[in-house]
Amino acid sequence: MLELRERLAQYNPQNRKQIVYKSKWGLMIIGSTGADSYSEDSIPLLAKYPLCLILDPGGDDIYSIPLESSFEQPFMLLADLSGNDVYRNSEPSMFAHGGLFAGADYAGDDIYQLADFSFSAVMGSFWHTDFAGDDIYQGGLFSQGAA
Repeated sequence: MLELRERLAQYNPQNRKQIVYKSKWGLMIIGSTGADSYSEDSIPLLAKYPLCLILDPGGDDIYSIPLESSFEQPFMLLADLSGNDVYRNSEPSMFAHGGLFAGADYAGDDIYQLADFSFSAVMGSFWHTDFAGDDIYQGGLFSQGAA
């Protein structure tokens, strides 16, 4: 994930709005350098198709969708390079229920307000690292790897 960050920093994306691509694996989204909202309201395709990739180069972003992998959606990759982000959802999020979830937030003072089973895995593998910042974590039952 650190190499991914270095390569993205060299690429230096300048898109002013999110780029959404529908692949056979699910939706792939490259965020903008500004403040992005990841929700079904801002990206209607999220209501129809699973999400497999978010690469966000910066900005104070709001993630209000379930970020997860499952048996039907076997992988999810999240990389947010900078910004004071908010991850908020009332459904299980940052969750691997089957499949593989790999996530990284590289910089910023982030807030994680998530529901039950957040930051955990059942019959799958979950990895998330927040590399820097003064972050706040709030999770429901069985969150953050509870056994």
